[in-house]
Parts: sequence; structure tokens; C-alpha cells
Amino acid sequence: MTLATLSDVLQPALRGGYAVGGLVTLGWEDMRAYIAAAETLGCLSELRAEGKIREIGCTHFTAADLLDSQAAATAQGHAMYPSVQNYYSLLTRDPETNGVFEACVELGIGFVPYFPLESGLLTGKYRLGQERPE
Repeated sequence: MTLATLSDVLQPALRGGYAVGGLVTLGWEDMRAYIAAAETLGCLSELRAEGKIREIGCTHFTAADLLDSQAAATAQGHAMYPSVQNYYSLLTRDPETNGVFEACVELGIGFVPYFPLESGLLTGKYRLGQERPE
């Protein structure tokens, strides 16, 4: 994947202004089959330098993915992802035991929980004996 094709992937967000106002988050499972971490970070650094995006983040990264990305960013002189967004809630606590929290601390990366309220399960949205809400 080149800058042109990665930029094409981001075009809907860029046109809609979503990237300019906030954080562009890429899922590594969508990218790893097509592109190396160094190339991804390089392309995103160019988009940031052009003012097309303000910041980047990653989602569904393992601890190894974070460490690999940091090594690639350091080797190429690119900025690292400042945040990772993974599945985490009171019921699903994998980042506590799979090394992601430790990697975040080691690398100075923020952690953003994905589905922290289990899609409403922990809010009382769903009640035993009642139909599921829309």
C-alpha cells in the first residue's frame, strides 16, 4: 500500500472533516495483511505534515504489535501512535493480563476502552424477562 492508496482509504474521513477535528484510528487487523508498520506510520506522518489529519491512533493492537510499531517508528523517525483502543470493560479485562497495559505504560501510550459498558449491558439497558430494546 502506498501513500496514495492509504490516503484513498482515509478520504471519507478527510472529506467529512472527522480527521481534522480529532483522532484517526486504524485497526491493525485491517492493515497488517497489506502493509508494514513502518510504511503505515510513514504514510500517516506525511498526511499529518500536510495537515490532512491531526493525530493517529490504533485499535485492536496486541502488546507485540505496539512494540513492533514503536520499533518501526523509532527506526524511521516517525511519531508513534499516542493511543490504542482495545476491547475492555468490567466483564472483559484482557488488556490487564495480555501485556497491552504494560506496553502502554512502557511506551507512554494512552489506552481508550472499546465497549466499556458492554454495549449497554452494564447500564441496565437489558432486563431479565423483558424483550431486548432496539
